[in-house]
Parts: sequence; structure tokens; C-alpha cells
Amino acid sequence: MLPWLNLVDVVRDGKKYRFRHRLIGTGIVERFGRDATGAWFEDIYDPAVTDAQVKSLMALVESRQAELALTPMPIAEKNFMTYQRLAMPLASDGITVDMIMIVIDFDEQRMT
Repeated sequence: MLPWLNLVDVVRDGKKYRFRHRLIGTGIVERFGRDATGAWFEDIYDPAVTDAQVKSLMALVESRQAELALTPMPIAEKNFMTYQRLAMPLASDGITVDMIMIVIDFDEQRMT
């Protein structure tokens, strides 16, 4: 599972949230064509993509519920591709979500 794992830090800034890639598996890096480990979402994605990603992750953080979704690639030149994403909120104190564990499945038929 490790090549398909993405850990995302959830950082609260007042009433806003910021998200940073803590760990990105090697399989994900290969498919996306870059390693964004350590990068903030707003620093690596197009603003429209960032808004959609942040909105989705904020809903997950606030609901504290896992989510399974079919997601478009967040890279403009690859946005015709989709992948399945299982996102699970994690809370170091058992209540406040401070990390999201994401497992990604790339369906080869959807990648072409």
C-alpha cells in the first residue's frame, strides 16, 4: 500500500485550513510526474484546483467521516484522467482532525 499512500497535514489558521503533503508514495509520484512532498497545496496547484481540493478536504475534516471518491487529476495537462481516492481523517487527540490519510487507486482503463 505504501506506493499509493498520501499523508496530508491539516493546519488550522483561524477559521481557515491549510493543507500540506507530508508523504507521497512512489507510485503516486510516478503517476503525477512530480514529488510534492512537503509542499503546501496553494503553492503547487492551480488556484481553481486548489479551491476544489481544499473545499473537499475541509468537508472531510469537519465531518470527520471517511470519503471514497472518483477524482480528476489536479494537474491541468492531466485533468482528463481520474483516480479513485479513499480519504480518512486522523486525529492525534481523538477528536480534532490534524491529518488525512489518502489511498489512491489508478484504474488503468481510466488513465488513457
